[in-house]
Amino acid sequence: MVCDGERLNSLSRGQWHVITVRDGLPSDGVTCLFADSTGILWIGTGAGLAFLRSGQVEAPKEVPASLREEILEFRRQKWGTLDRHCESRAGR
Repeated sequence: MVCDGERLNSLSRGQWHVITVRDGLPSDGVTCLFADSTGILWIGTGAGLAFLRSGQVEAPKEVPASLREEILEFRRQKWGTLDRHCESRAGR
């Protein structure tokens, strides 16, 4: 997986594929990524949170309103867990 600053790209069998809302992202605009210790790739987008697990993009079905807004960054907390309340414009 590679983020070019706007889009999430995946290389499979020598071909690049742009991952979009058709694949399950809340928005095509990817703003940040975080790979956790379990192998889940957390994806911040212009319209909220998603994650990639076992090759499938998923968006949490029931999340607080703050996670349906633009996610600007992920932060690792002192004890090594991901702060899933990512900074959003509303939280500034």
